[in-house]
Amino acid sequence: MIKSLIIENFQSHLKSELTFSEGINVIIGQSNHGKTSILRALNWIITNRPQGLAFKSSFADKKDTCKVTLEINNQKIVREKSASLNQYEIGSSLLSTIGNDVPSEVTSAINMSEINIQSQFEKHFLVMDSAGEIGRTINKIVKLDNI
Repeated sequence: MIKSLIIENFQSHLKSELTFSEGINVIIGQSNHGKTSILRALNWIITNRPQGLAFKSSFADKKDTCKVTLEINNQKIVREKSASLNQYEIGSSLLSTIGNDVPSEVTSAINMSEINIQSQFEKHFLVMDSAGEIGRTINKIVKLDNI
């Protein structure tokens, strides 16, 4: 379960700290106030996407890092990126990223993928998909695509 999310220098967030309760959590607010940025920050730490630094806050200095801290399943995972730094931190271990890959230690600790994240205008999960797309998604969920 996700316990907290701290977002620093990411899009419209200078430093935002969110604490989640058990069960369903709802984020509400006016348009253009950073709700979607919260989902993008969560997606960034889970999938290491998007690449580059286009999501870095316009009010952050060039030397400032973009940082997302996720507390999940009693572990703290930090994703940090700047012009000279590109790493994950889990516990006391620093893990470098190579390309789009997320270190396996981070993937295991989070135990989530892009399947767990749905954005605002996406079609409903599996409802509007073809039989082949549904099969591929289920294979991915149960890890048959790795065989």
